[in-house]
Amino acid sequence: MVSVVRGIMTDKAACARRWNPSDLPKWLDEDSYRREILPRLSALTVKTIRTAIDVSHPYATLIKRGQKIPHPRHWMSLAGLTSYSESPLVEDRKVPCRRARSFISAKNTGTRIRT
Repeated sequence: MVSVVRGIMTDKAACARRWNPSDLPKWLDEDSYRREILPRLSALTVKTIRTAIDVSHPYATLIKRGQKIPHPRHWMSLAGLTSYSESPLVEDRKVPCRRARSFISAKNTGTRIRT
């Protein structure tokens, strides 16, 4: 279990390092996130937010409530979910860096094991 958590954290850290701030559109800054995107998140489910940006359920809940501001690399995905764009091009609504999520059932236990 510890190695799985360590692997997830390593994947997320690698995604953060690969993210280039210049990939963010000029119109999408923290002010526009707070003003335009954050209010629209209340219409989404926590699960939708969680799966779109690949974060934990508690963290997605805090994002939805506005108690946490996600890393800027997630703002474009959230803008796409809320259908907000000052630019006509909100084409990339997927998270550019996600770890594979494959699971297998453990024999006779009903538990799920990450592969």
